Amino acid sequence: AWFGPLSGPCALCRAGEWCSGGTNYSCPVFASSEAGSDEQTDCQCVPRYVGHDGGTCALCSANHWCPGSNVSHQCLGNSSSPHGSAAQAECICNGGFEGPAGGPCTPCREDTWCYRGNLTDCPANADSPVISDNKTDCVCSPGWYAENGQSCVACPAGSFCEGGNRIQTCPAHGSSPLNSNSSDACTCDPAWYGPQGGNCSFCEEGSWCFGGKKNSCPLSAWSEVGAWEIT
Repeated sequence: AWFGPLSGPCALCRAGEWCSGGTNYSCPVFASSEAGSDEQTDCQCVPRYVGHDGGTCALCSANHWCPGSNVSHQCLGNSSSPHGSAAQAECICNGGFEGPAGGPCTPCREDTWCYRGNLTDCPANADSPVISDNKTDCVCSPGWYAENGQSCVACPAGSFCEGGNRIQTCPAHGSSPLNSNSSDACTCDPAWYGPQGGNCSFCEEGSWCFGGKKNSCPLSAWSEVGAWEIT
């Protein structure tokens, strides 16, 4: 625990060294010791490194944390840390998982996304699957449209939106209400007829067309082409 020449004076062994037989020796690289150490095994790896006492110290492996000496802890499930981590708080939840620094980490629920342990809700009228890790995983619900991760806009009248960023126009001479989510919402305009979401045909003479349906005029009655009322 002391060092110096044979005739003295003797000095207390310094921190970061160990002393034996009057000689002082430096601890291995990335190891340290308390003042007054008298054995090589008193040299312990400093935080961020790991190794046997008195031996070589290696940088703490990724996804582990090393508080010093020969101790190495693995990060909790679904979290990770960079090489050379010293504390559990350096283990951060993986993408798609939420939780505090150090864990525990739980799967990000539907309609949210998680990055570095932080949970964020998708924009209104957007959906995402469990374990989503990016804002772009939020996709507009049917009846709405926008680029993934952006604020969703109501599908305009005369169109239908099946979800995501696509907006489709009803067939010619067809219309639909706001927030329509399927071609089935497209109905032929008055004076036209055809199946929901299908092509529309102009109403022939002797009939009247409304709500996509063609109706025959009553007996002894007639109509010009394009009629849409029974009157």
